Amino acid sequence: MKRTPALLALLALSLTGCATIEPGAVGVKTNAYTGSITGKPLGAGFHLVGIGSRVFEFPTVVGTINLDNFRVNTREGQEITVDVRVQYKPEFSTSNDNVVKLYERYKKPFDGSNGLAASRWEPVIQQAAGYAFSQSGVIEVYQSRGARVASLMKQVLQKGLKTDIVDIDGIGDDFVIVETVAISDINLPEAIKRSVETKAQIEQETLSAKQALERSRMESERLRIESQGRADAALIEAQGRAKARTALGISPDQYTQIEIVKMKTDAIKESPNLMIVPESAFLDARSLMDGPRPDRRPAKKP
Repeated sequence: MKRTPALLALLALSLTGCATIEPGAVGVKTNAYTGSITGKPLGAGFHLVGIGSRVFEFPTVVGTINLDNFRVNTREGQEITVDVRVQYKPEFSTSNDNVVKLYERYKKPFDGSNGLAASRWEPVIQQAAGYAFSQSGVIEVYQSRGARVASLMKQVLQKGLKTDIVDIDGIGDDFVIVETVAISDINLPEAIKRSVETKAQIEQETLSAKQALERSRMESERLRIESQGRADAALIEAQGRAKARTALGISPDQYTQIEIVKMKTDAIKESPNLMIVPESAFLDARSLMDGPRPDRRPAKKP
């Protein structure tokens, strides 16, 4: 029977083995029988891998692992449920052998219930979350929306944590950069939630009262400084006048007369038609209006 070229090509491919790597991933080619790695990482595209080879894909783009309704205990031992989202960036490419080293370390594919993400990274995230929440009180977690917990989790996930009572291997050792950790849907028991909200309201009212008291204190201080400034200015002015009188060698009454003359001069300059009446004229007019004084008797006629 005559075989067509297309059929021959298909038969050749089936005998040689082939694999297609999706964009955003690299492939690891292994021996299907021994599990050992054969060759370098495979980039995106179509590859002839040969009979008896198996190819596993590992992502090169940002990925996310979610822990929904995850139960944790706070520093007080209070159990709460939260949603945890961890975004990571693998450092895998065809230009390095990180993915080869990772597969040799765990002998696991990336996906699946027994894959690297589910069996290795998720348990580490759970351990980091349990530790981070145990370092914060329930009120702090609720009011800050888990910000401190998320920051601590990111640090532990990237670098790991080893103490006498804690031993967490960071996924950063698996050629991964932890980009973000987010905590959401923090669910407290209803009684605890009401207590936390009441305490938060009291703290806010106390803070508002302190701020109002501080504003009042600052305003009083401002008025005191202004009043003191005016008093100091008046004192300086008075001292200056006293020094001026002393320098001129005149008495206070003479200085007062000089000031009156100066005021009259300034008034005439501003209003040329103004008539200045001498003080003696007012005294003479008053004596005429008042008439003879009762203690004075008319002179006797000769």
